[in-house]
Amino acid sequence: MASAPLPALRRRSLARSLTAAVAVLGLLAPSAPARQDDPADAAPLAEAPAEAPEIAREREIAERFLSLLERNPRPGTALDRAYAFYAERGELADLADRLRSRMEEDEEDAAAPAILGLIEARRGNDDAAIAAFQAAAERAPDDPNPRARLAETLALAGRPVEAAAAYEAALARDPSRRDLPDLLSGLGRALTRGGQEEEAAAVWDRLTEQFPGDDAVREQIAAVLEAEGNLDAALARYEALAAETSDDYRRVAFGLKAAGLKVRLGRTEAAVGDFEALLANLNPDSWLFREVRGGIERSFLRTDDLAGLTAYYEAWLKNHPEDVVAMARLGELLDRQNRDAEARQ
Repeated sequence: MASAPLPALRRRSLARSLTAAVAVLGLLAPSAPARQDDPADAAPLAEAPAEAPEIAREREIAERFLSLLERNPRPGTALDRAYAFYAERGELADLADRLRSRMEEDEEDAAAPAILGLIEARRGNDDAAIAAFQAAAERAPDDPNPRARLAETLALAGRPVEAAAAYEAALARDPSRRDLPDLLSGLGRALTRGGQEEEAAAVWDRLTEQFPGDDAVREQIAAVLEAEGNLDAALARYEALAAETSDDYRRVAFGLKAAGLKVRLGRTEAAVGDFEALLANLNPDSWLFREVRGGIERSFLRTDDLAGLTAYYEAWLKNHPEDVVAMARLGELLDRQNRDAEARQ
C-alpha cells in the first residue's frame, strides 16, 4: 500500500533537521587550501632536461675558444669555432646579451666589447659591431687591435673616411710588425675609396719601404690596386714584379696578371704580344702553356672577336705548323663561322 502523506508540520520539522545537519557537516569538513600567491610556497617547476653529453663537451670547447678570444680578440680559428657552436645552437643572441651584461657590470672590461664586436660583425650587424669596437677602443686607449677591427668594419659598411681615421689610429699605437701589411693595405684601400689617391700612393710607398724586397707585400699592393680599379698602377707593379723576380714560375704568374690587365685596359695587341712571349719559354704540354693560351683566347673573346682570334691562329700556325692543338682549335673557329671549306683544308 502507498504510505500516507506526512502531515505538513512533520515535513517542515524534518526539513529544518536536514538543513542543520548539513551545516554541521560543513563546519567539520577540512576547508580547501587557499591559493598560494607566494612563489616560495608554490610547487617546484620541473627541471630542464639535462644537456646531452656530446653537446656539453662541445659547449665546453666553445667556452675555451671564447677564453682564447679574451686574450686576443681578433678574427681567426678561435672566433670561427666559438661562433659556429653558438650559431648552430641558435644561441648567438644569448651570447651577445651575455657580453653586453659584462660590459655594463665592468666598465673597464675591454675584452667583452671587443668580442661582441666580432660576433656582431660576423652576424652582419654593422652598427652594433661598430658601437662595440668603439667601446673597446675607449676602454683600451693604447691597444691598436680594437681600432683595427673598427677600421675593418667601417670599411665594410661603406664609410671609408672614418675607416681611414681608425686605421691611422691603430697604426699610431705601435702595432706588431706582422699586422703592418694588413693595416697599411687597409688604409690605402680606404683612402682610395675616399677619393684620396695621392695619400693612398704615399701609403703604398710607405708599405714598400717597411718591407723592402718583399715580393709578397708588393704583390699584395698590386692586388689591392687591381681590386680597387686602379688598373694602370696595378699593371706597373705586376710588370716590375715579373721583371725582377728570379723564380721562373712567379715570372710567368706575374706576366699573366700584367697581360690580363692590358686586356682589361683595351690594349689587346700588346697583351697578345706579352702572352706569346710567355709561351716561348713554356713546355707546350704544361698546364701553364694552356693557361697562357687561354689568356690569348680571352683577349679576343671578351669582345666576341672570332675573326680576330681566327686570324691569330692562322698566323701562329704559319710559324708553328707542328702545333696540332692550335690546328684543331682553328678548325673549330672556322666551323663556328660557317667557313666549312677552309676548315676541311
